[in-house]
Amino acid sequence: MTLKRGDRRVLLLLAGLLLLSLLPRLFSSDGGPRWAVIYVDGTERHRLDVDGPLREIAIVTDDGHRSVIAVGEGGARFVDSDCPDRLCIARGHLDKAGQSALCLPNRIEVRLEGAKNGEDDVDAHSQ
Repeated sequence: MTLKRGDRRVLLLLAGLLLLSLLPRLFSSDGGPRWAVIYVDGTERHRLDVDGPLREIAIVTDDGHRSVIAVGEGGARFVDSDCPDRLCIARGHLDKAGQSALCLPNRIEVRLEGAKNGEDDVDAHSQ
């Protein structure tokens, strides 16, 4: 099967549009995560800066379950939990904005949030 001249132009145009749509993502520098946000039962309990030395935060839920989360040195991770499967610990170190780790039995989530280009994410309505 051979491509006609017009078909080649359309394919080149589509490839160019695809490349243009990827450029902002390729050259953006979000600077990494800025906060580790800890949610318990879907409610934000802590918002901690991930820069600085590593520190451990013990989270105790209303029903007495306990998890320990290490925050600092650019990321966060579960280091201990009394849940039966301990999958939250196996998730490992989070170091990119948008990553999260969940302890479902204890209903605890750690989510890394950040801002692009060192700016806070502020929409027009909150200014």
